[in-house]
Formats: sequence, structure tokens, C-alpha cells
Amino acid sequence: MTGLLGPGSEALAGKYGNVLAPFVELMAAELHANSMKGDRPGWLAMSREVALLEIYWHTAKLSAAVKNNDASAIREHSADVANMAMMLLDVCGGLQVASCEWPTCDCALEPKNCKALGA
Repeated sequence: MTGLLGPGSEALAGKYGNVLAPFVELMAAELHANSMKGDRPGWLAMSREVALLEIYWHTAKLSAAVKNNDASAIREHSADVANMAMMLLDVCGGLQVASCEWPTCDCALEPKNCKALGA
């Protein structure tokens, strides 16, 4: 499945849109809340192994939040786990990114060549 959220896409308004849209909002809020950690260049600098360990770490935090019935933490850590899965996929080269904030960057073709990383 490629291009679900591309121009003219109705993925967030389609069959699962009522669930996807608020979850994507949670993911975006968590990305912005953690942007001081380096944004995309920061996660692209991680190895696959470190990115996977981050998923385990955030899953453990989610597990504790569920055990404690902490709705706020469940929301936060659910978004964190999803974001870390996205980052791992990006580190592994599995995302087709439309563009980077750097106008002449070719990281959509090869993430490790992102100019924001100093490539």
C-alpha cells in the first residue's frame, strides 16, 4: 500500500479514518513534543538495532501505563510506540518520503544521504 496519504488521498477520511485521524494527531503531537531529540536526522542516525530497542523500551512504558490504567500515559506511549515503529521503518529504508525540509536533498531516494544529517 503506497500513497495512502498522498495528494488527493482520502485515507484519513475513508473506512478507518475515524480512528486513524485522531491517532495520527497523537503521533504528530508526540513527534513535536520530542523534536529536541533531533527530528528525522536524529532517528536516521540510529542503527536498526537501537531503533528496535527503542520500540521495546516504549512498549514497556506502555505496558506499565496499561497496568496502572493511566489513560493519559496510554495515549502518549501508544503514539510513542507507533512513532518508533515508523522511525525503524525509515531507518531500514522502507518509507517512501516525498520530500525533506532541505530543498536540494535526495533523502526521499536514500534516507542516509539526508543533507540535514550532513551527508
